[in-house]
Amino acid sequence: MKKLLLFSIVLLAVLLYGCGSKGNMGYPKHIDVGSGGDTIYLVKEPVHSWDIADKNGYIFAYPFEEEIDGVKTGVTEYEWLRVESRAEWTAVRVIVAPNKSGTMRTLYLDYTIQYMLSFEQARIAINQR
Repeated sequence: MKKLLLFSIVLLAVLLYGCGSKGNMGYPKHIDVGSGGDTIYLVKEPVHSWDIADKNGYIFAYPFEEEIDGVKTGVTEYEWLRVESRAEWTAVRVIVAPNKSGTMRTLYLDYTIQYMLSFEQARIAINQR
């Protein structure tokens, strides 16, 4: 009986610890990219959706489906930032176009992630000089 009680307490502690938020869901709070542009791969959680927004949360772009190389691909695109994801990929591809303006620019990639039995939010600032 004591072993069962001890096992139950340990199991409950592990489950409760696993349900807590993981600070931006383990994603970086910001990514800095040079003026030449870049392609960044972020390990994919079970992403429910992602949007491109400004610092005030105004959403510029919602995901849509596009066929790339004959495969359905989830795409979100606004101005100089593009996000692509496929079901079979283990990462989300973030494509940052070159910055020819010479000024710093920032957009935010907002994720809604299915975590355990709830949905959590993550936000990554994409900064480019």
